[in-house]
Amino acid sequence: MIRDTHNNELEVQVCNTTYAADDTDIQRQLFDQHYRQLLDHCPDVILVHVNGRLVYVNPTGTKTLAAASQDELLGRRITELVHPESVPDMMARIGSLRELGDTSNPAQETLLLLDGNALEVEATSVLTVWNGNLAYLVVLRDLSRQKAAEKALRYQAALVNHVSDAVIATTHTGIVTSWNPAAEAIYRRPAADALARPVSEAVGAPLYPHEVVADGGLLHTTHRTSDGAALAVQVAVTAMDSGFVLVCSDESVWCRAEQMFQSVISSLVEGVVVLSPDGDAELVNPAALRILGIDSSDSLYDPATRVVKIPIYDHQGRAVGPDPVALIEILRTQGIDSGSIFAVERPSDGKLTWVSANIQLLEPDYPQTSSVLICFREIDRSPVAGACS
Repeated sequence: MIRDTHNNELEVQVCNTTYAADDTDIQRQLFDQHYRQLLDHCPDVILVHVNGRLVYVNPTGTKTLAAASQDELLGRRITELVHPESVPDMMARIGSLRELGDTSNPAQETLLLLDGNALEVEATSVLTVWNGNLAYLVVLRDLSRQKAAEKALRYQAALVNHVSDAVIATTHTGIVTSWNPAAEAIYRRPAADALARPVSEAVGAPLYPHEVVADGGLLHTTHRTSDGAALAVQVAVTAMDSGFVLVCSDESVWCRAEQMFQSVISSLVEGVVVLSPDGDAELVNPAALRILGIDSSDSLYDPATRVVKIPIYDHQGRAVGPDPVALIEILRTQGIDSGSIFAVERPSDGKLTWVSANIQLLEPDYPQTSSVLICFREIDRSPVAGACS
């Protein structure tokens, strides 16, 4: 009985052991199946090589390596797919893996695709077991998009660093996160002093990017340098995911140039008038008002508007005004030469004043839309006596 009992117990133990072994095999098969599915659906390239030859390539790898099918890759030596310059580093990397599960640090290498092209990738190798053999599982991540993005960022950074406008980045709350060299020069404030400041403090004047964006994204205003000097600036603001980008153009130079231009034009003894394509006076200097007999303090007429209403006669006594559009058409189509003689009827006293005028289009390449510049000086009398009497 003891023997029988012992034998029965031994039989039970053996049976239980058999069941446990079968259960382990099933679990291993399920694990292998799930593991294989994971590799098959991985968006990165997965390669497995044993003794230097490929035994597995996932669908992403087949497509990336420009193969028609997985069979076109299986059995190839791994070194056939790696650029010769990258092979030594690859061999040293996998040679450093000694224990199962050891993983190499990510490293860049160049793959050779079956269509003859090359591809920059980041490679990570793992020492593992594949179908009972020691193997290396390699994960390859395509770096082409990253490289393109890095190149674009370097290009943009170079532009930001070399443009003449201040380019300022801020958070959504207006804290400065980027301050380019032009901003340093324009505001006379180093980046170290501007970063982490509210942008209003950095530019020396109230500036709220979200308000500028809401108002159309463009603002003409006055900022101040770090030492208090006034700056006439144009501010363009763009909303970004991380905050705002401001481009501040220093218009102080242009303002000074415009002021100088106005001073020069105002001091000329010759009359200067610029007529738009529609016949409106865009510019009239004091000398022009004096020669044409227009009182700049006349409350009944705007002096600039009054200019285009003055009757004008050519040297033969033919009226060419006061219709400004007709006048512009004559000046544009007849191509009046420098030194042309005109008579104008002064509104102050009704007398004719003879002038010698130089006339030209400001944009000769676009005559139909160009404004007309007229520079003239007063002369003693008409060359054709009594033409307009």
